[in-house]
Amino acid sequence: MPPDNIQFNTEEPSYARPAAPPVSFITGLVIRAGLAKDERGAKVVMLIVAVVAAALAVSTSFFLMPQPTGPSAEDSTFPVYRP
Repeated sequence: MPPDNIQFNTEEPSYARPAAPPVSFITGLVIRAGLAKDERGAKVVMLIVAVVAAALAVSTSFFLMPQPTGPSAEDSTFPVYRP
């Protein structure tokens, strides 16, 4: 014989999708500026900006480095073979 104190949960289960987490400040800034429509597009825009900034930093440091001013082959103390 089954027990008499069985209770069932009559509330409807919630199958709704959980709310999306809020986007970060920078991502929201890119979206509000109109550079992207959604979070994925904003991440692509930020990746492109990062690659361009890195390329600019490398090229700037390459062109601003002082040129080597060592001795030339003519001033070398090593014997140079000249046929």
